[in-house]
Amino acid sequence: MEELSYRYWCWTLKKPWGYATIEVEKGSKPKVIDAGVVKFKENRVKDRIKELIEGLDNILKNRVDEVVIEDIFLAYNPRSVLKLAQFRGAIIMKIVTDMEIIVNTLL
Repeated sequence: MEELSYRYWCWTLKKPWGYATIEVEKGSKPKVIDAGVVKFKENRVKDRIKELIEGLDNILKNRVDEVVIEDIFLAYNPRSVLKLAQFRGAIIMKIVTDMEIIVNTLL
């Protein structure tokens, strides 16, 4: 049986950090199910990563079939690239281990 709808969870690593759950039904325009911006309470990177991982369960409360995460872009500051890579890796690890769904990169 052919799948009639498909849900994606999209994540952007540009500030402000945002996410969206999008449903695509065959023959229809994509529909936004949920969207938001992540605001951190902590300043240290390790605390922000922990805060993000703890909040992913709530963000991903809608069933999704696939996750798309923006690829790390070329930046002038190597420290920024390393921080983004840490967050991206933490997000992928959480999704792959807890949710067992496909993770793709958006270039």
